[in-house]
Amino acid sequence: MEFPWATGAYFHVLTRTDGWLHLDGGEPYHVQPGETALLAHGSAHRLTSQAGATPLVLFDPLRWKPNQLNPSAVGAPQVRDASLVCGAVDMHHNANQPLLQLMPDVFTVPDGDPGGAELELSLRLLRLETQRARAGTQTMLARLGDVLLVQMIRRWLEQQGEHRTGWLGALRDPQVGPVVVAMHADPAAAWTLDSLAALAHLSRSRFAERFAAQVGQAPLAYLTGVRLERSTALLNEGRSVREVGRAVGYQSKAAFSRAFTRRYGVPPSRFGR
Repeated sequence: MEFPWATGAYFHVLTRTDGWLHLDGGEPYHVQPGETALLAHGSAHRLTSQAGATPLVLFDPLRWKPNQLNPSAVGAPQVRDASLVCGAVDMHHNANQPLLQLMPDVFTVPDGDPGGAELELSLRLLRLETQRARAGTQTMLARLGDVLLVQMIRRWLEQQGEHRTGWLGALRDPQVGPVVVAMHADPAAAWTLDSLAALAHLSRSRFAERFAAQVGQAPLAYLTGVRLERSTALLNEGRSVREVGRAVGYQSKAAFSRAFTRRYGVPPSRFGR
């Protein structure tokens, strides 16, 4: 099966047999039975039953209906008794995207991984839902895809240990971590240095010092970056500059335009076009 480049993330779960995952410019990766593979950057790739096999195109992304069961082509050769569940999670305007950018092209969790118990529960539900369409299948597939993606990101974070740096490392900090999460979850909130420090249970000065040491930026400067990054996705949706500015926490169109232009070199109206 062949999959094109996508603005999101792919995941694959192969059971009852092994297979090979191919990315352009890299060596084939041998996928073991029961292993879950996440392609965090949406790279173009192909899955084959043998390392040197020529794939048949059984997957047409232009005809793939989101959150519905899309069986392979009728008459496809049955090379082996295998079960392959493939999914794609759209990352357009999603708070998890900065984390995915830090992950490797391919991240895998083997079958029976000691830290993958939660992931295994989601995979069992996913397999049940993909056996046949029932009432609520579309909703279940959409939510399970989101849950599985978050669990894969969480598992990767857990494996990074003490070597994380920047805002990724700050997530481990019991005071700074919740603040970083809150900023990404709701960048439009009327955050101030006082409210952020209160969330961290620290004084203003101690919080500002600790945040800068962990993340490498002052708290409000980091918040500005989060807001402006979110605004680019909203502008790409065709929303007006005024609407986007308010959606990311700016009270006036002029203030948003100035901040956006300083960061990206073009005004938001031109960026949207």
